[in-house]
Amino acid sequence: MRRRAVPADSRNSQVARRERRRTQRREQILDAAREVLVRDGLDGFTALAVARAADCSKPALFYYFDSLEEIAAALAESLFRQEAQALRTAIDAADTGIAGISALVRAYVDHHARDLEIFSVLQAWSRRAGVQERLLAREVYPAAAEINDRLEAMLRRDRRAGRLHPDVHPRRMANLAYVTAHGIVSMLSGVRALGGETRFGFEELRDEACAVLERAARA
Repeated sequence: MRRRAVPADSRNSQVARRERRRTQRREQILDAAREVLVRDGLDGFTALAVARAADCSKPALFYYFDSLEEIAAALAESLFRQEAQALRTAIDAADTGIAGISALVRAYVDHHARDLEIFSVLQAWSRRAGVQERLLAREVYPAAAEINDRLEAMLRRDRRAGRLHPDVHPRRMANLAYVTAHGIVSMLSGVRALGGETRFGFEELRDEACAVLERAARA
């Protein structure tokens, strides 16, 4: 008895459904990994803890990811993509490059201030097991370069319009906005992770940084 051939469209549909289910399950595991990292920190971040939070077995966990390090790397990449998209959206909404400087700083600080615990944990985790090098090469450097390209182009338009101070270098100013925002979040998250307090909070440092950078940039 000959088996009836499955139409190509049906096969493609089946493959697409399996891929969607796989993607959804991976996202569920990443959500569970995020929960474990925030709740238990690095010491409690184990395959068993993630599997329990994801309501699956360890073998099932490693069906979707090769290792615990891969789970952490995938989580870090996912969160960085969210960060990069928040910065792109903020810059694209700005009318000028000078406004874009403040938009970048505000978007970065506000994005991470809402979820400071995971920022702190992933900063520590990314320095382990080569995760940082892979993440930097594959995600951080290309996205940061693209965001800086956008802001630099806007600042160059400001220069042609006479808005930018003649001593300001557009690319360096774009880089400075990025590292200033990262520095604010890193400093405050580090202090809080140690149980300390700072004299000024996120909003105060964010607003002061924006004001200083804008004053320096204006003609």
